[in-house]
Amino acid sequence: MMEPCEYREYREYYRAR
Repeated sequence: MMEPCEYREYREYYRAR
């Protein structure tokens, strides 16, 4: 399951929540 570049940024944003 490969995740797009956007997904990587989304994960960081979600963790920063």
